[in-house]
Amino acid sequence: LQSWHPRLTPAWNSPAWSLSVEAFFYLLFPIVLYFILNRRTYWKSLLVFYLIPILLYFIISKGFHLDFNNSIGGTFWRSFPLLRVSEFIIGVILGKAYIKRIRLVTWFSNNSLFSSLIFWIILFLSLFSLLGGFGIPRKIHASVLLVPCFSLMILILASTKVKFSSIFSNSVIHLLGQASFTLYIIHQPVLYYLNLLNIPHSSIYFVLYIFITIILSLFIYKFFEIPLQ
Repeated sequence: LQSWHPRLTPAWNSPAWSLSVEAFFYLLFPIVLYFILNRRTYWKSLLVFYLIPILLYFIISKGFHLDFNNSIGGTFWRSFPLLRVSEFIIGVILGKAYIKRIRLVTWFSNNSLFSSLIFWIILFLSLFSLLGGFGIPRKIHASVLLVPCFSLMILILASTKVKFSSIFSNSVIHLLGQASFTLYIIHQPVLYYLNLLNIPHSSIYFVLYIFITIILSLFIYKFFEIPLQ
């Protein structure tokens, strides 16, 4: 429940805020699914839930003068479950769109070459935007740009065989990808306990940290996450 209060969110293991938010999403899912399944329009719903966090950002920051750049405001904007619901609902709508094989999904499926080109352009655009930001406020960069980019990439990958995407199918890369969420959740505690050893910070220390974190994430994924699933 830690994500419901910004002073509790970073306690003990701050990356675990996402688990708190996802737990809320899972509880919400049956209700969201009921309404999404009973709607026939896709694009209007996607546009509404795309715009909601952007509008909220300006309403709260400008209208209520809440500073999202300080630690409490930043944590609240990043981690408060109700402010992240739009991303989740967009994912549910895309899931329905894929299952129903809407016209865009069919087009992606029938035009593999063009779909592949769009995918790679969007991927590099996303990576480039992380460096430059295109002048978009940092707090809404993900909502403005990355959410639509990632949505399209996921839809394309699900709909067709993207050219050169086989590099993602390598067994080692696939395993590391599956364990990546575990790595994200544990990377801060590992760093904390490693610092208790008072090892001088150096390139060797960094390599040791990366190695331990990856090995531990693979171990937890195999012997904890998979059995729980």
